[in-house]
Amino acid sequence: MKKILIILILLSCGISFAQVLPKEYKLGQIPKSLSQNQTDQPNIIRYNLRTSPIESNVIISNFISDIIVVGDTIWYGTGKGIVRTYTNGNTFQSFYGTDPFGDDDVAGITVYKNYVVVGTATSKETSQGTQPAGTGIKVSSDYGNSWNAYPQPTDPLIQNVRFDSIAYGNNYIKSLLVTSDVTNLSYDILVTRKNLSSDSLVIWITSWAGELRKSIDYGAHFTRVILPPDNLDSIYPGGNYTGNHSFSYDPTANDNHKCFSVTAENDSTIYVGTAGGINKSTDWGVSWKKYNYENTGSGTGISGNFVVALKVQRFAGRTIVWGATNVGGGSGGQFAGISYTTNRGLTWQNSLGGQDEAVFSHAIGFKDSLVYAATDNGIWRSYFTPPNFS
Repeated sequence: MKKILIILILLSCGISFAQVLPKEYKLGQIPKSLSQNQTDQPNIIRYNLRTSPIESNVIISNFISDIIVVGDTIWYGTGKGIVRTYTNGNTFQSFYGTDPFGDDDVAGITVYKNYVVVGTATSKETSQGTQPAGTGIKVSSDYGNSWNAYPQPTDPLIQNVRFDSIAYGNNYIKSLLVTSDVTNLSYDILVTRKNLSSDSLVIWITSWAGELRKSIDYGAHFTRVILPPDNLDSIYPGGNYTGNHSFSYDPTANDNHKCFSVTAENDSTIYVGTAGGINKSTDWGVSWKKYNYENTGSGTGISGNFVVALKVQRFAGRTIVWGATNVGGGSGGQFAGISYTTNRGLTWQNSLGGQDEAVFSHAIGFKDSLVYAATDNGIWRSYFTPPNFS
């Protein structure tokens, strides 16, 4: 799983809409049909090409959204695609302009063993102005030497039908059909094992209007993963979600279905950040418990419900889960900060809160006990020792 050291603050000029890290969670009207340049069969393979990156003595872009260190290789997600270096930054290899990346931006990237998975995006003109749009998922199983590319995951376009149903335990959850790539871009990606008895993998993506989805066939097909609605703090397959507790899986109606970030403590324990809080599953993504500003202390716990980044810190034999938590859906009083739990979600605290500090938090990184936070007010560093960490 990816280890991000520091997410650099974005330059203020010359950045297209799709390059900007998520700073808005509200959705306008989601287009009801696929873009004209997409297929009516959205989950088919487009490319299986070998890509030769371009050598350079300098990094291709000053816009850097991700830095991932794997052994002696450093991967960068930039405003001009993915870049890597094997030489500690003395030389770089860029995939910009090569198949299957073209000139798309990088929305999300992760590296897991020999797998590199990238979500790409662009900007599109719509009736509501310029909007970000996903251009697909690129998957390499050989350290980036060759790639398979797939369109942005969407649902089947059925004439005059906006919702279908997803089986969840004994229930059938009404689910909005997301058939457009607009505001459907994969801001974060995670790879885990499917189970403990094999090396089969699961690719998880969080795609804003595209919700939380997973693939068990290395990116060829993605299915929707049900999360709690705004009015429920937990769901499990044995629950009864009929009558007064009925809900739909719908990002236009539930902030907690607008997904932006994902991380894991281990293969079975997954955390997902949304515009409605932090969701945790301990059973491979089946049951979920939601933590947010309201149910963790309304100011003393999670600082805000709009969670654009999640990371797991491990040192001294302990595990700490951190989130970049900004003002999102829900009650008033929320503020931008960095929130964390030292006991796997039992309690939450926050740091860097206040108008003169975080303003808007983007990402977190670590080096042993050091914690780094990237915000609109610069990069912050701390040797901070969380309470109860002894």
